[in-house]
This record gives sequence, C-alpha cells and structure tokens, in this order.
Amino acid sequence: MGSDVTSMALHPELNVLAAGTADCTVHLLDSETLAPLANTDSLCSDHEEGASMDIGSLSFLPSGEFLLASNANGLVLLNTLAALFEN
Repeated sequence: MGSDVTSMALHPELNVLAAGTADCTVHLLDSETLAPLANTDSLCSDHEEGASMDIGSLSFLPSGEFLLASNANGLVLLNTLAALFEN
C-alpha cells in the first residue's frame, strides 16, 4: 500500500480484510497472510481542492455481500465484493 492505513474492516465470513488509506483507496487483503487480493482505484477522483481524502470508515454489511466506505467529506460508497475484484 502506498499510503497510510486510515480504517479497516473484517469480512464476517471470508478471510478478507478491507483497508482504507489516506489516498482514498480500498485494498482487499487475505486476513491470514495480508497478501493483496484486490484494490480499487482512488474512490475520490472528483474531490475538492484541500478536501480530506482519507477513507474514514469501512464496514461490511452482515451478509458480507456489500462494503461501505466513507470519507470525512461525507462521500459514502457502496460496493459489492464482485465489483471490487473486477479492478
């Protein structure tokens, strides 16, 4: 990861750890080995000058099907795991 980790979430059933970083990227890691599984491009491509880019919170829904990510500017994104693995 090229930036500081600012938030983390553990999948409720799979060995998947989501890590949000200061450059507004979410990385999916194997929770046992920390090997990279997938990552998104920057989620904040249309940010305002000087706006916070940190992923402030991450949460898997209890079903594990969706991952919520948000930053300090109130941007909230809902991704399916399938969509994240496509990148």
